[in-house]
Amino acid sequence: MRNIFEYTTTPRFRDILAMYEKANTPEEIEAARQHQHLIESSMTKEEKEAYDRSVIKDLHRMASAMDEDIADLRVEAFRKKIGDISKFVNLSQIARVYFGKSQSWLMQRINGNL
Repeated sequence: MRNIFEYTTTPRFRDILAMYEKANTPEEIEAARQHQHLIESSMTKEEKEAYDRSVIKDLHRMASAMDEDIADLRVEAFRKKIGDISKFVNLSQIARVYFGKSQSWLMQRINGNL
């Protein structure tokens, strides 16, 4: 799993995330919320707007990274499902008959290379 702090460029946002990450109880979560409110309420309007833009960019980076992770997990799950099927099935023939392609082309798709 990726470290979310790799995608945060805003020190204040990183600080808030660290508080939430450490929170394990409802009381700690509430303390993190209060900490977040304190940080955000101490900002000027201009700082808040810049902070919001930066957080949105950070969240987009995190979402893109999660999309990549999900795609990798799907490929891995597919590989596990097909397992040792190549020992029992002629992948070369499947690639040629059903896709009109080579076995290496089919293996690239199975391995997630598009």
